[in-house]
Amino acid sequence: MIVCFLLAILVTCAQAQDVVHLHSGDSFEGKILSTNEKWVEFNVIIDGPRGRGESRKRLPRKEIAFIDFAQSEADIAIAEGEQTADVETLRRLWVRHERYLAEANSPAGAYGVLLSEQWLASTTDQATAALHMLDKIIAGDWDETRRARAQQRRLKALVLTGRSEEAAEAATSLLEKTTDPLVTVEARQVLGYAAFDALRELVEAHPRWMEDDEIFPQRNALFHEAIDHFLFGNLFQGALREPAASGLWQVCEVYLHAKMPEKARSAAEDLLKLYPESNESNLATQLLNDASPKS
Repeated sequence: MIVCFLLAILVTCAQAQDVVHLHSGDSFEGKILSTNEKWVEFNVIIDGPRGRGESRKRLPRKEIAFIDFAQSEADIAIAEGEQTADVETLRRLWVRHERYLAEANSPAGAYGVLLSEQWLASTTDQATAALHMLDKIIAGDWDETRRARAQQRRLKALVLTGRSEEAAEAATSLLEKTTDPLVTVEARQVLGYAAFDALRELVEAHPRWMEDDEIFPQRNALFHEAIDHFLFGNLFQGALREPAASGLWQVCEVYLHAKMPEKARSAAEDLLKLYPESNESNLATQLLNDASPKS
């Protein structure tokens, strides 16, 4: 039993080390101290006749093929999305790896994206922090897939921080580049929010819009633009249940703003029928209950 326990400790220690791999095929275990364009400096683990020790090494960047950064099995599961983690755990992992964001194999960007997603899902108070983090990942992460995911999440951060015009521009740019269904749906939703915001501002500024020959077509164009963008997920990517349900609820909101309660109720009924387990189902139920005649 004692032998097994000691072996487990040794395995854990081995897994906790960074590993530097050289183009020559050699590798060194240790702890990365710093990296730049010319050098990688680290403490290397040396097994000698008197036991295990450390020695500081400085290797030219051109000799290094890649670095395996130390992670526990739990950390790897978190980075790969196989295990959830709370905000504090993600923040700790981000702080530990952030300075190696640009290094190939670094998991920093994975933790950063996950942390920003939790911030954006909790309260708008953290939206600015999430936006700063996502900008950092977009600018510096070595992984192209994570940079694209950060671009997608950045749309929501822009909306939550009140930068709707910039969000609409970013969404339009993404739609020109992406074929990813989820990115497309979320970008269309951002454009829906932008159109809805513009619609509300126009109607507030021109309460008699229906009598104004110039404002009337502008109002109608914005109304239909908002509806079209919000309905896109439900009509064309219904399997993406969360964003599709969110868009369908926004359709209810647009109809209510337009004083079209029958259409709003119809959209709410569709939402409950298609996405009964969604977060928006409670809102749809409340809308229908409020519309029902009281006995």
